[in-house]
Amino acid sequence: MQSIDVTDTIKQLYEDFRPQVPQGINYLLVPGAGQLTVTADPDLLRNIMMTYLANAVKHQKSSELTRGHGLIIIGWQYDYTIRELQLFVEDNGVGMDTDDDKVWTGKKLSKVKQNATDMGFHTVLFKEKGIGSRFEIRKKI
Repeated sequence: MQSIDVTDTIKQLYEDFRPQVPQGINYLLVPGAGQLTVTADPDLLRNIMMTYLANAVKHQKSSELTRGHGLIIIGWQYDYTIRELQLFVEDNGVGMDTDDDKVWTGKKLSKVKQNATDMGFHTVLFKEKGIGSRFEIRKKI
């Protein structure tokens, strides 16, 4: 575990993943305001966010891609009211209709959840079938 600059880390992840984004997907970076550091394992953090990004690409709607309306957003924000860092990947893919507990039973996402927990983060999922999903890891700092 080490102190990581959140802005630099998210920007680097954004750039590293860019070549894997297919045509038809608008790929956006939403950096949080200011500079912030968090204690985390850089390799685990990278693995978590890359898994979220790969899932976002995988679950895009083909109708949106052909029209150039696919959307994936990576970013971070800090909620000052609860003093919590939120790192996220959001998409307008197919969304999910499964229970939140069942989402985390798949091999990749269960590993993501465990890696997040190992670093003191917790996972949050917002989803709506046919609209998209937002996967987050959060940590009080």
